Amino acid sequence: MVGAHIGCQIRLATTRWASDGQTASGSVFFTFHYSAAGGQWRASETAAAGVTGVDGNGTTEHACNLWNTCFLTDGKYDRFVDQGDKEKGMQLLVWNGQVNANRTCELIIID
Repeated sequence: MVGAHIGCQIRLATTRWASDGQTASGSVFFTFHYSAAGGQWRASETAAAGVTGVDGNGTTEHACNLWNTCFLTDGKYDRFVDQGDKEKGMQLLVWNGQVNANRTCELIIID
């Protein structure tokens, strides 16, 4: 179907978000819908009302921010500097530059 919204379940998980001793992962699950035609997306979290955005609109928007460690975002970053959202494409961002450089991040997509 051309222009149809595509949806999936997302699991975003992280370890060592505050220290190297945190080896058990913390995670969040949410439903993610994306329209390839227009770039509109929506992340519906169980703990929040959800977030919406438009991919490729010039403004970086985060579909999910897990403890300032793992981000599902429509923007691009270079050396922890936001480069904007100049083209379509969602990114997984692992924010390693501040407290703990050994952070991990994993993204699981369940169709």
